[in-house]
Amino acid sequence: MSSPSETQPTVLVLASDARHPIYDSWLAGSPFKVEVAGACGMDFEFPRHVDLVVGSDCYREPWVTLARRAVEEGIPTLVLADGILEYRNTWEHPGLVPGSLFQPVLGHKIACIGRSQARFVQSWGNPTQCEVVGVPRFDRYAGRRRRVRPGAAPFRVLVMTAITPYFTEGQHELVRRSLLDLKAAFRRGLQIGGVPVEPVWRVTKGLDKEIGVDSTVTDLTGRQLAEVLENVDAMITTPSTSMLEGMLLGLPVASVDYCNVPAYVQPSWRISAADHIMPTLEELVSRPAPKMLFQDTALHDSLECRTAAAPRMVKLAERMIASGRNARETGGRIDMTWSLEGGAHSVPWPESANPFDPSALHPGHAPFAERDLRGLQVEVSHLRQHAAALERQVRSAGNISPFSVAWRSKVEAAAALARLQHRQAAVQLLLDAVKSLESCPNPSITLEAVVEIAAHMAPLEPSLARNLLEPGVKLAEQLGNAALGNRARSMLSELASRAPRQRQGTAPALAGTRR
Repeated sequence: MSSPSETQPTVLVLASDARHPIYDSWLAGSPFKVEVAGACGMDFEFPRHVDLVVGSDCYREPWVTLARRAVEEGIPTLVLADGILEYRNTWEHPGLVPGSLFQPVLGHKIACIGRSQARFVQSWGNPTQCEVVGVPRFDRYAGRRRRVRPGAAPFRVLVMTAITPYFTEGQHELVRRSLLDLKAAFRRGLQIGGVPVEPVWRVTKGLDKEIGVDSTVTDLTGRQLAEVLENVDAMITTPSTSMLEGMLLGLPVASVDYCNVPAYVQPSWRISAADHIMPTLEELVSRPAPKMLFQDTALHDSLECRTAAAPRMVKLAERMIASGRNARETGGRIDMTWSLEGGAHSVPWPESANPFDPSALHPGHAPFAERDLRGLQVEVSHLRQHAAALERQVRSAGNISPFSVAWRSKVEAAAALARLQHRQAAVQLLLDAVKSLESCPNPSITLEAVVEIAAHMAPLEPSLARNLLEPGVKLAEQLGNAALGNRARSMLSELASRAPRQRQGTAPALAGTRR
């Protein structure tokens, strides 16, 4: 039998598909066997032969729990930073659990895209986890160059947004306003220094329709952007990893940010108000040497790009795999205190006047104020068990009957109309819900639907509710469903006590019953 050191290392990707460029750009040519977790749940069992777990999603389940469980089970775990840090996403995103973005890093190591990112992530309580690698999918820019604009051709400015350019309605309005201001600046016939200037729009999330421009975004993985960048002369973008791609090609890059929040990547030009637009456009055309030097310096601080990143990522993975195998062979704990660049990591700024304190940084998030570690550990175990059980219930339910979907959707719509005082429309939808059951082959679904529809019909048309409940009681007796039968009888009694029986209409026939 071969020893672990003689077998091909296996990397398990915590994703549904490993073909995304964040994985494929370095794993495709690596010496590793690659497996994918796929559409799994929180109760996923890690295969014993896995040497390294790799993931990039640190804010959604089941990936968060699986990353933590991999660490707990002693499997080397690598987190990939999938782009730049963005202030609003980190601190002002209501859809994320506070601290989701690397506070702390969920794995043994995080592959940072550049030195400045590593410094920030270290300052969030991650003294030994950060390794500066770069972005392997950007290796494709090697050998590419910005275009040389033909003398008579317009100066083309790519105006684009991040894949998710806003996280709240307030941010949405500011982003929309900034784009409208840019659109107004690119008036017909705009010239700067005798050079015609025209925009190329590449905006997301329906903003093109909101501001009335033509925009084509057919690929959100970044594969297409390299080709777009080779055909423009400058870039204006909301805070996005694409800033670095433009800088890599030597384009002058401006950030448009009316939210005016701190910038983790420092561009030479920042547009935070309409008054900044024309002076910025003028300098994008003229390319002042001091600002281009600043941009190049910021680029190399934000992105490790002097050499290809994929070999560094493979080297980091190999070093982590070796640490994991050594721990298994010796029976000790995994030692990840080493630095890929040599030497050991040091804790940054130990005497900082503003130390990292999650309870102060996220004051509205009660768990960060909790100091009972054992209590939190027990709670996490309970929540994991509960969530895994819920996932199993969903999986075991299999395919939901289309009849269930049909009647429930109509009942929900009818309830909304009733709240808005649209009585007749609500009654008609409830009758449609009954009609959708006429060919239902499952009497249990029919019974559940009849009782629920009758409950919504009763305050609107009592007589129609009675017409549903009476055959419903008989169907419940046939099926031996005492609970729904008793509920139907109870509703019939309540209707009888309210008013004399009056037939004002007829409900459609029910499948499985005789009229």
